[in-house]
Amino acid sequence: MNRYIALKTVLEYGNFSRAAEVLGYTQPAVSQMVASLEADLGVKLLQRTRSGAVLTEEGKEIYPLIEQTLTANARIAEKAQEVQGLETGTVRIAGISSVSTHWLPPVIRAFTEEHPNIRFQIKTGNFAGVLELLRTGMADLAFTSVDACGPYQWELLREGQMLLVLPQGHPLAALKTVPLEALREEPSILLERGDFHEPTRALVDLGIYFQNIIDVENDDHTIMAMVEQGLCVSILSELMLQRCRFQIETRPTEPPILRRIGAVYRDKDALPAAARRFLDFFRERIETLI
Repeated sequence: MNRYIALKTVLEYGNFSRAAEVLGYTQPAVSQMVASLEADLGVKLLQRTRSGAVLTEEGKEIYPLIEQTLTANARIAEKAQEVQGLETGTVRIAGISSVSTHWLPPVIRAFTEEHPNIRFQIKTGNFAGVLELLRTGMADLAFTSVDACGPYQWELLREGQMLLVLPQGHPLAALKTVPLEALREEPSILLERGDFHEPTRALVDLGIYFQNIIDVENDDHTIMAMVEQGLCVSILSELMLQRCRFQIETRPTEPPILRRIGAVYRDKDALPAAARRFLDFFRERIETLI
């Protein structure tokens, strides 16, 4: 298991020297652990580049299984501690960007004040990426749209609105509420790809098919920057537009587009104790979040 941990740490910090410092080993010892693992597997896992140590193509195939093994090992230790009545553990969360940016930080801060021995692992992605993290066991708990939760169990936490995002001075900004019909000829960018996306569904229901002029993958801020430059319009979640520093205009649409955000999990009864405790804590505070 130590060789897996050494490999993971080298990847996290990008070089063997820093990994050795973090793990409390010498650099040759860390190099030897990785080399020993590669020899046993018969596969070269790492390559050194100017930007640091990165996975080889073969390593990219194998490393997710190593991560799953480390996660499973940590869960065994947490379950043993839970049986002993110790309040420790790790909450593994996958979340869409708006939730990870605006809701998780204040809740985690309050939670860790009461439960200082519980740690967090947070991964952010689009709808499909969040569900993949849940499927592979890299996350125990996901915060995402409950309408995009696939086969998993879920509970609704809050309903929010999607807003039209416009360049400053755009003619549609003169309206308090913009009809979706007015967007037929607008150059646009929509964020999400995959089987479900609230704005896409609302537009398609009206026979409107946005043609993305620029492909942007899972980055709301890049889209806002593109809108600011007058390249396009877009539709983003109201939550993500909070504390926005871009020079843009936002308007509700008619009909309105809603996003139902909830907690998603494979089996609520099988959630680790730390994740169950955090979910209860989050649920109690959802109405206080802006």
